[in-house]
Amino acid sequence: MAKSPALIAIYVALLAVPLGYLYNTYYPVVQRTITVFGIYRSPSAVSVASAEDLVLIDGTIHCEDIHYYAPSHELYMACEDSPVTRFSWFPPLAEFNASVLSQSQGTLVVIDPDTKKARKLKLDNFYGPFVTHGIDVIADPKAGAKKAVYIFAVNHLPNPDFWDESFVPRTTTTASSSSQPAKTRSQIEIFRHEIGSATARHIRSVRDPLIRTPNDILALSPQRFLVTNDHHYREGFMREVEDINPFAAWTETVQVDLSDLLAASADQGIKTSVVVEGIHNNNGLGRGRTDTELLIASAAGGSLHFVEPSPAQADHSFQIVDKLLLDSTIDNPSYFKDPYASATFDGSGYVLAGLSRAIDLAKTHADPQAKEPVIVWYVKKVDDAWEKRIIFEDDGSTLRSASAAVLIAIDPAKEGGKRRAWLYVTGFISSNVVAVKIDL
Repeated sequence: MAKSPALIAIYVALLAVPLGYLYNTYYPVVQRTITVFGIYRSPSAVSVASAEDLVLIDGTIHCEDIHYYAPSHELYMACEDSPVTRFSWFPPLAEFNASVLSQSQGTLVVIDPDTKKARKLKLDNFYGPFVTHGIDVIADPKAGAKKAVYIFAVNHLPNPDFWDESFVPRTTTTASSSSQPAKTRSQIEIFRHEIGSATARHIRSVRDPLIRTPNDILALSPQRFLVTNDHHYREGFMREVEDINPFAAWTETVQVDLSDLLAASADQGIKTSVVVEGIHNNNGLGRGRTDTELLIASAAGGSLHFVEPSPAQADHSFQIVDKLLLDSTIDNPSYFKDPYASATFDGSGYVLAGLSRAIDLAKTHADPQAKEPVIVWYVKKVDDAWEKRIIFEDDGSTLRSASAAVLIAIDPAKEGGKRRAWLYVTGFISSNVVAVKIDL
């Protein structure tokens, strides 16, 4: 029997309700994912006014993170010492060929911003692989800010329950087996470095079941720090789902308290707790405008989360108070405090590095000859509105991958009164740190 136009109209209207809801709910999410992953973005090579405005710094291989330590006017990083290691063993990119770990060891690197020269620190009292990732640097309060620092660094070690002493798998079960040990057992290394010296002394390692997929660190004191887990799943199909699904807010930030800074065992003298949850692809940590403002970046989400201590909690937990959206993936955030700020101009702002075409990373990250285009954002709050500006972009020819960037201001007297700064950018598979002079 033919249905009347009125009845058909009712059916269409009833169908339109769930379809309209789905469209209004998910279409903006899909569009944002397309934007953040750069599906339609066409990057261009970096352009500078003169050759002197761009410097490639030697001896800075695969430095995923970078920190400017103002008291000594130095840049600190943790880097690899071989250009091949990262393409075989790097758990954050689901690379698990542990055989390369017997061939090289990462280290800590210091850059002099005036000379643009890097020097590697000799690691005293440290043995075994050092697969670098996020770091943080804080003053040794007993020695003084200009005398010594503590350096906290992620180390992605192989799990001895999975690998033998020659880095050969102990088991042949599939990666999807729930009974199989994890391939990685990452931990945090703590070093003490006397500023100006050639060494960093290893103080202790920190390992705990809550530190599963550590990405970045923010030290609150020599005996308390935060660490982000960037994934819930270490590998496999669900990890891929976790990367692209913005609703997969399965990662967290963990607080670690140490009762013994000199403990001989990595799992002794430790108390851990989850202090921030509900962020998709929890990644870089940074300090913000004030002593209490902390920054957490959602890499795949392209969002910067502003975090403050929770006043209602006595256990040092934190709360998300604001969020900023960027049009690309972002990683380790930093805040630039303008030392030459005046009543007429203040260049202070947030600096955020990421991938302009993150959609390509899955097929390029294991290829030593590939390129990952990069982008760096400079964000300021102007009259209660966010002012976002791209201050660096490259197609991967000059800088491959970008995961951290910091600004160091130039004295305006040296630039004819112009407000300029040196931007330092680095990446998890970049061959060199890049320094480029930019206008604020």
